[in-house]
Amino acid sequence: MQHKIDHLIALLEDQSWVVRIEAIWTLRDLGDKESIPKFRDLLNDEYWLVRIEAIRTLRDLGDKESIPKLIALLDDEYRAVRREAVRALKKLNAKEAIPYLRDLLNDLDDDVRCEAIQALGDLGDKGSISKFRDLLNDENSSVRFKAIQALGDLGDKGSISKFRDLLNDENSSVRFKAIQMLGRLCVKEAIPDLKKLLNDPDEDDEDVRCSAEQALDELQRM
Repeated sequence: MQHKIDHLIALLEDQSWVVRIEAIWTLRDLGDKESIPKFRDLLNDEYWLVRIEAIRTLRDLGDKESIPKLIALLDDEYRAVRREAVRALKKLNAKEAIPYLRDLLNDLDDDVRCEAIQALGDLGDKGSISKFRDLLNDENSSVRFKAIQALGDLGDKGSISKFRDLLNDENSSVRFKAIQMLGRLCVKEAIPDLKKLLNDPDEDDEDVRCSAEQALDELQRM
């Protein structure tokens, strides 16, 4: 087995990026922590897909010593690399990355912004609440959805009025998440809004209606 591992480690320096990636996959499946220093080096690989696989491997192996290098990758030119770096930092519970993750709330890529919102919310960063509130008005519905989730998870009652406004959002997933968070935050003032939504003949999304019925039932029993 050790001979096989040594051979795979040598392949991490192969000229072919395909070979390097396949070697990463195999070593990751083997859970070989002796290769961690090599995986860290691959965070600087010239090919972006290799950097992504190195990120995923270090994340799965729980390597906290790679956190500084992962933070540096938040500025990578490839958005997919930035996204993977955010996911890894979140899983590694890297609270030292919070200031750098906040910068990504202004990233030009919608998916990167979504990942940053979720990571900061999961890391319990109440310092981002004001920015999350701003993102409730983002033009991208996925960003609005993630901002609602993060604010709800952080227990931000200062966003309640905006959540109520978002019951009229054009996107059904956003309406669904706003309903869910109003229920979680025990906002009895939202009962009239939920009743109005249920009586709205134009509301044809079954998930939204079911969520509203459930939230209304819970709030009325409080």
